Amino acid sequence: MSETNNAKVNKGGMYAVLFVAYAMVNFHRYATSMTASILATDLALDAGQVALYIGVYTWCNAIMQLPAGLITDRISARKLLSVIYLLAGGGLLLMAYSKSFPLILVGRGILTAAVACVFNVCSRHIASWESADNYKRVNSMFMTAGKISGLVATTPLVLLIGGIGWNNTFGLIAAASILVAAGAWIFVRDRQGALQKKAVSPLASVKHLARTGGFWLYCFAGALVGMTVPMVFSAWGGTFLVQGLGVDPVVSSNILMVGNIASCIGGVTIALVCKKIPAKPLVVISYIVISACVALLAVFTTQLSTIAYAVIFVIMGFTFYTSTTSVYALMREMCGVKFIGGFMGASNFISWLVGNALVSTIWGLFIPADFSIAGFRNALFFQLAISIVGLIGFIALKPGMLKGCSDKDIAALEAALETQKAAD
Repeated sequence: MSETNNAKVNKGGMYAVLFVAYAMVNFHRYATSMTASILATDLALDAGQVALYIGVYTWCNAIMQLPAGLITDRISARKLLSVIYLLAGGGLLLMAYSKSFPLILVGRGILTAAVACVFNVCSRHIASWESADNYKRVNSMFMTAGKISGLVATTPLVLLIGGIGWNNTFGLIAAASILVAAGAWIFVRDRQGALQKKAVSPLASVKHLARTGGFWLYCFAGALVGMTVPMVFSAWGGTFLVQGLGVDPVVSSNILMVGNIASCIGGVTIALVCKKIPAKPLVVISYIVISACVALLAVFTTQLSTIAYAVIFVIMGFTFYTSTTSVYALMREMCGVKFIGGFMGASNFISWLVGNALVSTIWGLFIPADFSIAGFRNALFFQLAISIVGLIGFIALKPGMLKGCSDKDIAALEAALETQKAAD
Protein backbone atom coordinates (compact mmCIF):
# COMPACT_ATOMS: atom_id res chain seq x y z
CA MET A 1 0.00 0.00 0.00
CA SER A 2 2.98 2.29 0.24
CA GLU A 3 2.72 5.28 -2.06
CA THR A 4 6.17 6.79 -1.88
CA ASN A 5 9.66 6.51 -0.49
CA ASN A 6 10.08 7.57 3.12
CA ALA A 7 13.01 9.84 2.20
CA LYS A 8 10.93 11.84 -0.29
CA VAL A 9 8.07 12.63 2.08
CA ASN A 10 7.55 16.25 3.08
CA LYS A 11 6.95 15.31 6.71
CA GLY A 12 6.40 18.89 7.81
CA GLY A 13 3.75 19.45 5.15
CA MET A 14 2.13 16.10 5.93
CA TYR A 15 1.92 16.78 9.66
CA ALA A 16 0.61 20.29 8.99
CA VAL A 17 -2.28 18.82 6.97
CA LEU A 18 -2.95 16.18 9.65
CA PHE A 19 -2.99 18.82 12.36
CA VAL A 20 -5.36 21.09 10.40
CA ALA A 21 -7.60 18.12 9.54
CA TYR A 22 -7.98 17.20 13.20
CA ALA A 23 -8.28 20.85 14.21
CA MET A 24 -11.37 21.16 12.01
CA VAL A 25 -12.90 18.07 13.64
CA ASN A 26 -12.40 19.60 17.05
CA PHE A 27 -13.80 22.88 15.77
CA HIS A 28 -17.04 21.14 14.75
CA ARG A 29 -17.18 19.42 18.12
CA TYR A 30 -16.90 22.63 20.12
CA ALA A 31 -18.98 24.64 17.67
CA THR A 32 -21.91 22.37 18.49
CA SER A 33 -22.49 24.13 21.78
CA MET A 34 -22.67 27.67 20.39
CA THR A 35 -24.34 26.90 17.05
CA ALA A 36 -27.05 24.94 18.88
CA SER A 37 -27.73 27.96 21.06
CA ILE A 38 -27.71 30.39 18.11
CA LEU A 39 -29.99 28.19 15.97
CA ALA A 40 -32.34 27.75 18.95
CA THR A 41 -32.79 31.52 19.05
CA ASP A 42 -32.75 32.19 15.28
CA LEU A 43 -35.03 29.31 14.26
CA ALA A 44 -37.14 29.28 17.46
CA LEU A 45 -36.16 25.70 18.32
CA ASP A 46 -37.35 24.05 21.52
CA ALA A 47 -35.24 21.81 23.78
CA GLY A 48 -36.29 18.69 21.87
CA GLN A 49 -35.09 20.12 18.55
CA VAL A 50 -31.82 21.29 20.12
CA ALA A 51 -31.34 17.77 21.52
CA LEU A 52 -31.94 16.41 18.00
CA TYR A 53 -29.35 18.80 16.53
CA ILE A 54 -26.81 17.69 19.14
CA GLY A 55 -27.90 14.06 18.81
CA VAL A 56 -27.24 13.92 15.06
CA TYR A 57 -23.64 14.81 15.80
CA THR A 58 -23.18 12.41 18.71
CA TRP A 59 -24.99 9.43 17.17
CA CYS A 60 -23.37 9.73 13.74
CA ASN A 61 -19.99 10.00 15.44
CA ALA A 62 -20.69 6.94 17.55
CA ILE A 63 -21.92 4.80 14.66
CA MET A 64 -18.91 5.68 12.50
CA GLN A 65 -16.21 4.95 15.09
CA LEU A 66 -16.10 1.19 14.53
CA PRO A 67 -15.99 1.39 10.72
CA ALA A 68 -13.33 4.06 11.09
CA GLY A 69 -11.15 1.68 13.07
CA LEU A 70 -11.68 -1.11 10.55
CA ILE A 71 -10.68 0.95 7.50
CA THR A 72 -7.75 2.82 9.02
CA ASP A 73 -5.19 0.17 8.09
CA ARG A 74 -6.86 -0.81 4.82
CA ILE A 75 -7.14 2.46 2.91
CA SER A 76 -4.47 5.08 2.31
CA ALA A 77 -4.65 8.02 4.71
CA ARG A 78 -4.18 10.28 1.68
CA LYS A 79 -7.28 8.90 -0.05
CA LEU A 80 -9.35 8.76 3.14
CA LEU A 81 -8.70 12.35 4.20
CA SER A 82 -9.31 13.67 0.68
CA VAL A 83 -12.70 11.92 0.40
CA ILE A 84 -13.63 12.77 3.99
CA TYR A 85 -13.19 16.50 3.52
CA LEU A 86 -14.93 16.59 0.17
CA LEU A 87 -17.95 14.97 1.85
CA ALA A 88 -17.64 17.34 4.81
CA GLY A 89 -17.68 20.31 2.46
CA GLY A 90 -20.83 18.98 0.79
CA GLY A 91 -22.57 18.48 4.14
CA LEU A 92 -21.66 22.00 5.25
CA LEU A 93 -22.98 23.52 2.01
CA LEU A 94 -26.29 21.72 2.59
CA MET A 95 -26.40 23.10 6.14
CA ALA A 96 -25.49 26.57 4.93
CA TYR A 97 -28.09 27.06 2.24
CA SER A 98 -30.95 24.77 3.24
CA LYS A 99 -34.31 26.37 3.90
CA SER A 100 -35.53 23.91 6.51
CA PHE A 101 -34.35 22.48 9.81
CA PRO A 102 -34.68 18.82 8.60
CA LEU A 103 -32.27 19.51 5.71
CA ILE A 104 -29.87 21.16 8.14
CA LEU A 105 -29.93 17.92 10.12
CA VAL A 106 -29.22 15.89 6.94
CA GLY A 107 -26.24 18.09 6.10
CA ARG A 108 -25.01 17.82 9.67
CA GLY A 109 -25.30 14.04 9.47
CA ILE A 110 -23.18 13.93 6.28
CA LEU A 111 -20.58 16.24 7.83
CA THR A 112 -20.37 14.25 11.05
CA ALA A 113 -20.27 10.81 9.43
CA ALA A 114 -17.37 12.01 7.29
CA VAL A 115 -15.17 13.68 9.91
CA ALA A 116 -15.82 10.96 12.51
CA CYS A 117 -13.00 8.98 10.91
CA VAL A 118 -10.42 11.76 11.01
CA PHE A 119 -8.99 11.25 14.49
CA ASN A 120 -8.46 7.53 13.91
CA VAL A 121 -6.85 8.11 10.52
CA CYS A 122 -4.51 10.85 11.74
CA SER A 123 -3.53 9.30 15.07
CA ARG A 124 -2.89 5.87 13.53
CA HIS A 125 -0.88 7.52 10.75
CA ILE A 126 1.29 9.37 13.27
CA ALA A 127 1.78 6.11 15.22
CA SER A 128 3.10 4.46 12.05
CA TRP A 129 5.70 7.21 11.56
CA GLU A 130 6.83 7.69 15.17
CA SER A 131 8.44 5.55 17.86
CA ALA A 132 6.58 4.82 21.08
CA ASP A 133 8.52 7.60 22.89
CA ASN A 134 7.99 10.20 20.19
CA TYR A 135 4.35 9.22 19.72
CA LYS A 136 3.27 10.75 23.05
CA ARG A 137 5.06 14.02 22.26
CA VAL A 138 3.85 14.32 18.65
CA ASN A 139 0.32 13.16 19.52
CA SER A 140 0.22 15.77 22.28
CA MET A 141 1.14 18.47 19.73
CA PHE A 142 -1.44 17.00 17.36
CA MET A 143 -4.19 17.27 19.94
CA THR A 144 -3.04 20.76 20.92
CA ALA A 145 -3.79 21.82 17.35
CA GLY A 146 -7.30 20.54 17.89
CA LYS A 147 -7.68 22.48 21.09
CA ILE A 148 -6.50 25.70 19.45
CA SER A 149 -9.28 25.30 16.90
CA GLY A 150 -11.70 25.06 19.82
CA LEU A 151 -10.90 28.72 20.52
CA VAL A 152 -12.21 29.66 17.09
CA ALA A 153 -15.43 27.79 17.88
CA THR A 154 -16.25 30.17 20.75
CA THR A 155 -16.19 33.98 20.67
CA PRO A 156 -14.68 34.33 17.14
CA LEU A 157 -17.41 32.04 15.76
CA VAL A 158 -20.17 33.96 17.54
CA LEU A 159 -18.81 37.28 16.23
CA LEU A 160 -18.44 35.88 12.70
CA ILE A 161 -22.02 34.59 12.71
CA GLY A 162 -23.16 37.97 14.01
CA GLY A 163 -21.35 39.66 11.11
CA ILE A 164 -22.18 37.46 8.08
CA GLY A 165 -24.90 35.14 9.38
CA TRP A 166 -24.76 31.45 10.20
CA ASN A 167 -25.56 30.46 6.59
CA ASN A 168 -22.51 32.20 5.14
CA THR A 169 -20.38 31.04 8.07
CA PHE A 170 -21.15 27.40 7.27
CA GLY A 171 -20.40 28.13 3.60
CA LEU A 172 -17.00 29.57 4.52
CA ILE A 173 -16.16 26.49 6.58
CA ALA A 174 -17.22 24.32 3.60
CA ALA A 175 -14.64 26.08 1.42
CA ALA A 176 -11.96 25.48 4.07
CA SER A 177 -12.88 21.76 4.11
CA ILE A 178 -12.31 21.48 0.36
CA LEU A 179 -8.88 23.09 0.79
CA VAL A 180 -8.00 20.46 3.42
CA ALA A 181 -9.01 17.73 0.96
CA ALA A 182 -6.61 19.20 -1.60
CA GLY A 183 -3.83 19.47 1.00
CA ALA A 184 -4.26 15.82 1.99
CA TRP A 185 -3.95 14.70 -1.64
CA ILE A 186 -0.78 16.75 -2.14
CA PHE A 187 1.13 16.12 1.11
CA VAL A 188 -0.08 12.98 2.95
CA ARG A 189 1.77 9.73 2.21
CA ASP A 190 1.81 6.30 3.87
CA ARG A 191 5.00 5.08 5.45
CA GLN A 192 7.03 2.54 3.59
CA GLY A 193 8.41 0.05 6.06
CA ALA A 194 7.88 -2.51 8.75
CA LEU A 195 5.25 -0.78 10.82
CA GLN A 196 2.70 -0.73 8.00
CA LYS A 197 3.62 -4.14 6.66
CA LYS A 198 3.42 -5.91 10.01
CA ALA A 199 0.35 -4.17 11.36
CA VAL A 200 -2.39 -6.47 12.58
CA SER A 201 -5.68 -5.88 10.80
CA PRO A 202 -8.11 -3.88 12.96
CA LEU A 203 -10.76 -6.62 12.81
CA ALA A 204 -8.24 -9.26 13.90
CA SER A 205 -6.92 -7.01 16.65
CA VAL A 206 -10.44 -6.37 17.98
CA LYS A 207 -11.13 -10.11 18.06
CA HIS A 208 -7.88 -10.65 19.94
CA LEU A 209 -8.39 -7.75 22.35
CA ALA A 210 -12.01 -8.74 23.07
CA ARG A 211 -10.73 -11.86 24.82
CA THR A 212 -9.10 -9.74 27.52
CA GLY A 213 -10.89 -8.11 30.44
CA GLY A 214 -8.70 -5.01 30.28
CA PHE A 215 -10.06 -4.14 26.84
CA TRP A 216 -13.68 -3.97 28.01
CA LEU A 217 -12.79 -2.23 31.27
CA TYR A 218 -10.80 0.40 29.39
CA CYS A 219 -13.56 0.99 26.82
CA PHE A 220 -16.46 1.34 29.23
CA ALA A 221 -14.53 3.28 31.89
CA GLY A 222 -13.40 5.67 29.17
CA ALA A 223 -16.95 5.95 27.87
CA LEU A 224 -18.39 6.85 31.25
CA VAL A 225 -15.84 9.37 32.47
CA GLY A 226 -13.87 10.36 29.35
CA MET A 227 -16.85 12.00 27.66
CA THR A 228 -17.85 14.08 30.68
CA VAL A 229 -16.15 17.29 29.58
CA PRO A 230 -17.34 17.06 25.94
CA MET A 231 -20.88 16.59 27.23
CA VAL A 232 -20.79 19.49 29.70
CA PHE A 233 -18.44 21.68 27.69
CA SER A 234 -18.95 21.25 23.96
CA ALA A 235 -22.40 19.63 23.60
CA TRP A 236 -24.71 21.33 26.11
CA GLY A 237 -22.43 24.02 27.57
CA GLY A 238 -23.62 26.93 25.44
CA THR A 239 -27.29 26.00 25.82
CA PHE A 240 -26.82 25.55 29.58
CA LEU A 241 -25.29 29.01 29.96
CA VAL A 242 -27.52 30.93 27.51
CA GLN A 243 -30.94 29.24 27.69
CA GLY A 244 -30.61 27.74 31.18
CA LEU A 245 -28.86 30.51 33.13
CA GLY A 246 -29.67 33.47 30.89
CA VAL A 247 -26.01 34.38 30.27
CA ASP A 248 -25.39 36.69 27.28
CA PRO A 249 -24.26 34.66 24.20
CA VAL A 250 -21.01 36.60 23.86
CA VAL A 251 -20.23 36.18 27.57
CA SER A 252 -21.08 32.49 27.26
CA SER A 253 -18.75 32.11 24.30
CA ASN A 254 -16.02 33.89 26.28
CA ILE A 255 -16.42 31.35 29.12
CA LEU A 256 -16.07 28.50 26.64
CA MET A 257 -13.12 30.26 25.00
CA VAL A 258 -11.09 30.57 28.22
CA GLY A 259 -11.76 26.88 28.80
CA ASN A 260 -10.28 26.12 25.40
CA ILE A 261 -7.30 28.37 26.10
CA ALA A 262 -6.72 26.32 29.24
CA SER A 263 -6.84 23.17 27.09
CA CYS A 264 -4.07 24.56 24.90
CA ILE A 265 -1.96 25.37 27.95
CA GLY A 266 -2.66 21.87 29.22
CA GLY A 267 -1.41 20.51 25.90
CA VAL A 268 1.93 22.28 26.26
CA THR A 269 2.21 21.15 29.88
CA ILE A 270 1.51 17.50 29.19
CA ALA A 271 3.97 17.53 26.29
CA LEU A 272 6.70 18.56 28.77
CA VAL A 273 5.86 16.05 31.51
CA CYS A 274 4.52 13.04 29.59
CA LYS A 275 7.95 11.40 29.43
CA LYS A 276 8.48 11.75 33.19
CA ILE A 277 5.09 10.62 34.56
CA PRO A 278 3.36 7.30 33.72
CA ALA A 279 0.11 7.61 31.81
CA LYS A 280 -2.23 5.95 34.32
CA PRO A 281 -1.61 8.30 37.31
CA LEU A 282 -2.19 11.28 35.02
CA VAL A 283 -5.47 9.75 33.81
CA VAL A 284 -6.74 9.01 37.33
CA ILE A 285 -5.79 12.42 38.78
CA SER A 286 -7.31 14.22 35.80
CA TYR A 287 -10.60 12.35 36.09
CA ILE A 288 -10.82 13.04 39.83
CA VAL A 289 -10.49 16.78 39.14
CA ILE A 290 -13.06 16.63 36.32
CA SER A 291 -15.56 14.82 38.54
CA ALA A 292 -15.04 17.42 41.27
CA CYS A 293 -15.81 20.22 38.76
CA VAL A 294 -19.03 18.51 37.68
CA ALA A 295 -19.99 18.15 41.35
CA LEU A 296 -19.55 21.91 41.84
CA LEU A 297 -21.73 22.67 38.81
CA ALA A 298 -24.42 20.25 39.98
CA VAL A 299 -24.56 21.39 43.62
CA PHE A 300 -24.11 25.15 43.10
CA THR A 301 -25.78 25.51 39.69
CA THR A 302 -27.54 28.83 40.31
CA GLN A 303 -25.29 30.16 43.06
CA LEU A 304 -22.09 30.67 41.08
CA SER A 305 -20.94 33.94 39.58
CA THR A 306 -19.89 34.32 35.94
CA ILE A 307 -16.26 34.35 37.06
CA ALA A 308 -16.79 31.13 39.02
CA TYR A 309 -18.22 29.42 35.93
CA ALA A 310 -15.22 30.61 33.93
CA VAL A 311 -12.80 29.25 36.55
CA ILE A 312 -14.53 25.85 36.56
CA PHE A 313 -14.46 25.67 32.77
CA VAL A 314 -10.77 26.62 32.81
CA ILE A 315 -9.99 23.78 35.21
CA MET A 316 -12.07 21.33 33.18
CA GLY A 317 -10.45 22.44 29.93
CA PHE A 318 -6.90 22.12 31.25
CA THR A 319 -7.56 18.79 32.91
CA PHE A 320 -9.48 17.31 29.98
CA TYR A 321 -6.52 17.75 27.67
CA THR A 322 -4.24 16.07 30.18
CA SER A 323 -6.64 13.15 30.55
CA THR A 324 -7.23 12.75 26.80
CA THR A 325 -3.56 12.73 25.87
CA SER A 326 -2.71 10.43 28.76
CA VAL A 327 -5.51 7.97 28.06
CA TYR A 328 -4.33 7.48 24.47
CA ALA A 329 -0.75 7.13 25.68
CA LEU A 330 -2.03 4.48 28.11
CA MET A 331 -3.71 2.70 25.19
CA ARG A 332 -0.42 2.77 23.27
CA GLU A 333 1.43 1.35 26.30
CA MET A 334 -1.15 -1.40 26.81
CA CYS A 335 -1.59 -2.72 23.28
CA GLY A 336 1.43 -1.65 21.20
CA VAL A 337 1.31 -0.07 17.76
CA LYS A 338 0.16 -3.25 15.97
CA PHE A 339 -3.18 -3.32 17.77
CA ILE A 340 -3.73 0.40 18.15
CA GLY A 341 -5.90 0.80 15.02
CA GLY A 342 -8.45 -1.76 16.16
CA PHE A 343 -8.23 -0.74 19.83
CA MET A 344 -8.72 2.92 18.98
CA GLY A 345 -11.64 2.23 16.67
CA ALA A 346 -13.42 -0.06 19.13
CA SER A 347 -12.80 2.12 22.19
CA ASN A 348 -13.88 5.27 20.37
CA PHE A 349 -16.98 3.47 19.11
CA ILE A 350 -18.01 2.48 22.64
CA SER A 351 -17.04 5.89 24.04
CA TRP A 352 -19.11 7.75 21.50
CA LEU A 353 -22.01 5.30 21.58
CA VAL A 354 -22.30 5.02 25.37
CA GLY A 355 -20.49 8.06 26.69
CA ASN A 356 -21.66 10.65 24.19
CA ALA A 357 -24.60 9.63 22.00
CA LEU A 358 -26.56 7.75 24.67
CA VAL A 359 -25.66 10.18 27.46
CA SER A 360 -26.46 13.18 25.25
CA THR A 361 -29.88 11.69 24.55
CA ILE A 362 -30.47 11.19 28.27
CA TRP A 363 -29.49 14.82 28.87
CA GLY A 364 -32.20 15.82 26.41
CA LEU A 365 -34.73 13.81 28.43
CA PHE A 366 -33.76 15.62 31.63
CA ILE A 367 -34.14 19.09 30.09
CA PRO A 368 -37.74 20.26 29.48
CA ALA A 369 -38.86 22.24 26.43
CA ASP A 370 -38.54 25.55 28.28
CA PHE A 371 -34.88 24.87 29.28
CA SER A 372 -35.60 25.12 33.02
CA ILE A 373 -32.46 25.12 35.17
CA ALA A 374 -33.76 22.24 37.32
CA GLY A 375 -33.47 19.96 34.30
CA PHE A 376 -29.84 20.95 33.74
CA ARG A 377 -29.06 20.33 37.43
CA ASN A 378 -30.52 16.80 37.23
CA ALA A 379 -28.49 16.14 34.08
CA LEU A 380 -25.32 17.26 35.87
CA PHE A 381 -25.97 14.95 38.83
CA PHE A 382 -26.51 12.10 36.39
CA GLN A 383 -23.22 12.95 34.67
CA LEU A 384 -21.44 13.03 38.04
CA ALA A 385 -22.72 9.55 38.94
CA ILE A 386 -21.52 7.88 35.75
CA SER A 387 -18.21 9.76 35.90
CA ILE A 388 -17.49 8.31 39.33
CA VAL A 389 -18.26 4.79 38.07
CA GLY A 390 -15.87 5.32 35.15
CA LEU A 391 -13.17 6.67 37.46
CA ILE A 392 -13.36 3.53 39.60
CA GLY A 393 -12.96 1.47 36.43
CA PHE A 394 -9.76 3.27 35.45
CA ILE A 395 -8.34 2.89 38.97
CA ALA A 396 -8.87 -0.87 38.64
CA LEU A 397 -7.26 -0.98 35.18
CA LYS A 398 -3.80 -2.56 34.90
CA PRO A 399 -1.65 -2.83 31.74
CA GLY A 400 -1.17 -6.54 32.40
CA MET A 401 -4.88 -7.08 31.69
CA LEU A 402 -3.99 -7.04 27.97
CA LYS A 403 -1.55 -9.93 27.99
CA GLY A 404 -0.03 -10.74 24.64
CA CYS A 405 -0.84 -7.38 23.04
CA SER A 406 2.19 -5.20 23.74
CA ASP A 407 5.05 -4.69 21.27
CA LYS A 408 7.31 -6.68 23.62
CA ASP A 409 4.84 -9.58 23.79
CA ILE A 410 4.42 -9.67 20.03
CA ALA A 411 8.17 -9.47 19.40
CA ALA A 412 8.72 -12.43 21.75
CA LEU A 413 5.97 -14.41 19.99
CA GLU A 414 7.41 -13.67 16.55
CA ALA A 415 10.91 -14.65 17.73
CA ALA A 416 9.59 -17.95 19.08
CA LEU A 417 7.81 -18.66 15.79
CA GLU A 418 10.97 -17.94 13.81
CA THR A 419 12.96 -20.25 16.09
CA GLN A 420 10.39 -23.01 15.65
CA LYS A 421 10.39 -22.50 11.90
CA ALA A 422 14.19 -22.79 11.75
CA ALA A 423 14.11 -25.95 13.87
CA ASP A 424 11.52 -27.53 11.60
